[in-house]
Amino acid sequence: LMIMPSIDMNYSDLQKSANYNTIYSNAITNYNFAGFILYSGAVTNIDESVKLTNYLQQLNKDHKTRLLIAIDQEGGYVSRLGVGTTLLGNMGLAATTKESNAYDAGVIIGKELKALGINLNFSPVVDINMNPSNPIIGIRSFSDNPELVAKFGKSMMNGLKDSGVITTLKHYPGQGDSDKNLENNRGNIDKTKEELQNNELIPFIELIKNDAEVIMTSHSSYSNIETGTYESTLDGVTYTLPATLSKTILTDILRSELGYKGVIISDAMNMKAISDNFEKVDARVRAINAGVDIILEVLKPSELADLGDLITTLVDKIGTEINEENVNNSVRRILKLKEKYGLLNDYTDPDETTQISNAKSLISTKENHTTEFNMAKEAVTMVKNDNNLLPLNENDKTLILYYFGSHKNVIDTALNYLINDSEISDRSNIDSYRFNNFSTIATTKEKMNDYDNIVIMNGFYDDSNINGTVSPRIDELIEYAHQN
Repeated sequence: LMIMPSIDMNYSDLQKSANYNTIYSNAITNYNFAGFILYSGAVTNIDESVKLTNYLQQLNKDHKTRLLIAIDQEGGYVSRLGVGTTLLGNMGLAATTKESNAYDAGVIIGKELKALGINLNFSPVVDINMNPSNPIIGIRSFSDNPELVAKFGKSMMNGLKDSGVITTLKHYPGQGDSDKNLENNRGNIDKTKEELQNNELIPFIELIKNDAEVIMTSHSSYSNIETGTYESTLDGVTYTLPATLSKTILTDILRSELGYKGVIISDAMNMKAISDNFEKVDARVRAINAGVDIILEVLKPSELADLGDLITTLVDKIGTEINEENVNNSVRRILKLKEKYGLLNDYTDPDETTQISNAKSLISTKENHTTEFNMAKEAVTMVKNDNNLLPLNENDKTLILYYFGSHKNVIDTALNYLINDSEISDRSNIDSYRFNNFSTIATTKEKMNDYDNIVIMNGFYDDSNINGTVSPRIDELIEYAHQN
């Protein structure tokens, strides 16, 4: 009940593989998991998503509790659903200055998830965007202002709740000031407890008062708060324990001082901040003793088949290396959450045809997309306008350069909207061109020569692998445009 594995395979592909089908069937039948987290490969379309969530619940029906079916559907670029209304990322929502937009986004996301059989969303992100070099939070954060994050986070949380979906605040105690991507690195935030209380903890404190239900931990270390250390299995160096494994941060501060009574779930334990530095069993033992209620395990099917050995090992350590009272308290908190959302009721097979039809009537509707687009327009923020460059002259020839293939659809859709809204009469003077590894700098420059204005779409993190080759290209194209 304290383990949540992952699945990244849709229903049809799962049924085609006798081996994978057996692995999932055996695992769910043999173990009463807290639930499953779905990744994008599992939710490719409405039919597949509904069939998969039903399949998981059906396999689990002999257990006394129904599964939590979770997903990362934050809005913006962290959106796992292959179908649905993506909506703005958090920074975009805050840029509209309307808290009601965050609520409405939560309602739309929540209704679409619930229609698919998904009952737990790992959202909203309430990290403070304090470090411009942060490679993983950035625009997933509402703001660099903690009070603003609290207000918008509360609105989104309430929207999701009112749609019948469980919410998750992440990543406690706040990793917006880290310059590391914890999926690939270990990271430390050297703030004092007082500094956290004046910044990162503000949204958590506020939303705990408003019945926060689930909180996800950060794998960052906080060396001025946690005194415990460990010797890394990667390099043998001694480091400070990360928050996920810190009793000081999870039990002493979050539970005792902040009064949080809900469920604590770890971030994915396969992230290298954990998996590279700790032996597998040791990390889980430390997490449970620190106060984690649900351990999030992102696994390949072959790894799921071996999960039983890990579970057996952990069970054998209860009462010796693992604090039995922690386990009992965790189970009570999980059962209380499931009871609140009707997940202790006996499972009955749904009318799947009706369920799919209902989902199709609720998901990705014209009304939802109109709301989405209106929010997007409200979010657009002009940072500067030197020499009154904007708005561009419609009679000038304008070239939009883009790198990702998917941006072509974005550009075409936007231009059609501009025409429909009578912002431009037609697109005869506006073209787009993909500058990527298939087009040389010389070819792109030659293309640019025929235009008065150059617009470059960019969306790269400072430390992304692709940025090492793309960023200099962008700089060169900008310089060429200025010279000409």
